[in-house]
Amino acid sequence: MVVAAIGDTPRKFAANYGMPKVVNEREGTLTYDYDGKHIIAHFENGRCDYFLLSKLPNPISGIVATVTEAEQQVLRAENAGGHQWLKEKQLVGDDMIWQTSDFAIVADYDEKAGVWGVFTFKAYVIYSAKKVINKSHQDTKP
Repeated sequence: MVVAAIGDTPRKFAANYGMPKVVNEREGTLTYDYDGKHIIAHFENGRCDYFLLSKLPNPISGIVATVTEAEQQVLRAENAGGHQWLKEKQLVGDDMIWQTSDFAIVADYDEKAGVWGVFTFKAYVIYSAKKVINKSHQDTKP
C-alpha cells in the first residue's frame, strides 16, 4: 500500500498517486483517486499538513468499503515520526482520536463518513474548527 505522509511535497504525492484529479488553489488541496482510494491532501508552505483518505465506491455494486483497522495501522506507522500513538478522547464530541506521544500528529477516523484523516496538530485544530463552524451554519439554515 502506497502511504501518504505528513510533510510530503506535492511532487512526492504526484510520484505516489499520479497527477491530481482536482486542484483547489483556494483551499490549498490536491485530490487523488488511486488504487480504490480517494485522497485529499492539504499543503501549507509546500508540505502536506493533513490528508483525508476514504475508499472509492465499488464500480459494480456502488458500495463504499470502510478504511480497515489494518490500513489505519499502516497510515499511523508511516506518520508516527518515531513516536508512539496514544488513543485519546476527541477535543469535540465523544469520538476517539489517535495522537503521537510528542503531540505533533493527530489521526482521526470519522466512522459515519468513512474518512480517515492524519493531521499536524495545528492543522487538526483549524480543520476541526472549520467543521464546527460549517455544521453550525447548516443547523441555522431554514
